[in-house]
Amino acid sequence: MQEVVAILIKIRGTSIAAKKMTCKNVLSLIQFSQNMMQNGFVNKNPFMTLPYMTDEYAEVLEKNLPDGTTLYQYACMEKEKRLEIAK
Repeated sequence: MQEVVAILIKIRGTSIAAKKMTCKNVLSLIQFSQNMMQNGFVNKNPFMTLPYMTDEYAEVLEKNLPDGTTLYQYACMEKEKRLEIAK
């Protein structure tokens, strides 16, 4: 987040008018920063953004999870159920 703030301060100090710095621009910068940190451009699998996730473990999850299960739904599951799916 500090990097995003630094970028915004830098942009504000350049010739870009304040009117052009919209909420959409700020959200785009934050999303870009998040994708870069989580390797979102290279890996299209959303489960790869989880800590300690490997390609093999992500494949097992995709095979064992019901169709349409999102990353958020997986994260909200109880720990026992997540471990059962991973086996």
